[in-house]
Amino acid sequence: MKKIIATLLFSFIHLYVLSQSPKWKIEASIEHLSHDYNWSIAGNIEGNSPNILSELVWQNLKGPKINLNISRAIYNHFELSFNFSQHKIKQGRFKDTDYLQNNRTDAFFKKDGLSNEGKAYNYSLLLKYELPVSRFLKLKPYVGATYFDKKLYMLDFPDELTDPPLNSIYKNQWEGAVLGVETSYQINKVSLILNTVAGYYNYLAEAQWNLNEKFNQPLSFKQTANSYTFLVGFTTSYSLSKHINMLLGMEKKYGATYSGIDEAYLINGVNVKTRFNGAEFNSFGAKIGLEFGF
Repeated sequence: MKKIIATLLFSFIHLYVLSQSPKWKIEASIEHLSHDYNWSIAGNIEGNSPNILSELVWQNLKGPKINLNISRAIYNHFELSFNFSQHKIKQGRFKDTDYLQNNRTDAFFKKDGLSNEGKAYNYSLLLKYELPVSRFLKLKPYVGATYFDKKLYMLDFPDELTDPPLNSIYKNQWEGAVLGVETSYQINKVSLILNTVAGYYNYLAEAQWNLNEKFNQPLSFKQTANSYTFLVGFTTSYSLSKHINMLLGMEKKYGATYSGIDEAYLINGVNVKTRFNGAEFNSFGAKIGLEFGF
């Protein structure tokens, strides 16, 4: 009988706590984000002559990022979450190198410059399910759809202006699905949250290139491939009041594409296809913000 009463009492307390949990959660944060990006193509569709013909590398792309997450408890342990972020690039550099021979040998063109402009956007819609493992530990697996893009610039150094001025743009889009899990552990007013997520995407990049006068404008070439990402984030949440939490966090993200197709559009009307070796990025961000529940 004591076991039955204890079980019923625990169940009542558990349901009461859930009923007092806020249905809406709004999280707003600002983040300092730094990332690198690179891609390359081969000399032909088979992936050789040479295996790396042209390579673009962006380094230390830095700037502020704003994040907005809105979540709503919809049924039992289910939760619907919409996430939006915007990253504005304030500083960075690029390097463009073309090669005649395999394995990055016999370079015949090199260009360095600034990449202190650009933006990146991220949108996702997630369905989460909360699994209370214990009084302190919760797991929240989720699945969802996501889209993000990056608009990267190639510009002259102020003391090395070209004629016409260098102003090339590379915009890449990642559209696909994600699968992840949030693990949270609460100690009094402090919650420790680990977020791990993997994604699979369709990749599309389009470029407006004035580095080479043979390219068409405004669409000079495009690249298509399948791609994937991995993200690990850690957040500390501190309860300021019943409805407000302060957040401190960081996250590391990696993304890459498989090989695909690069199609160049020339001003003489000819389209040239070659192998897209792939693109890759690494990013790291640290954020501070507030979460409101009601």
